[in-house]
Amino acid sequence: MRAAVLTAYRRPLEFRDDLPMPTPGPADAVIRVEACGVCRSDWHGWMGHDPDPHRNRRLRRAHAGSLP
Repeated sequence: MRAAVLTAYRRPLEFRDDLPMPTPGPADAVIRVEACGVCRSDWHGWMGHDPDPHRNRRLRRAHAGSLP
């Protein structure tokens, strides 16, 4: 799976393609993401304004895609 990963505050996101595919639960679905935005909460964490987000975190809130 490919994902944008927060590895350092105020630095470009690291795009990695070596992450494991998620395992969906009985009421979940895995989508093929075609576009993804960074929400305001993730942006504040990325910029270091929010001390809570840990580095090496995948940003994953505003997706648009299709079912494979």
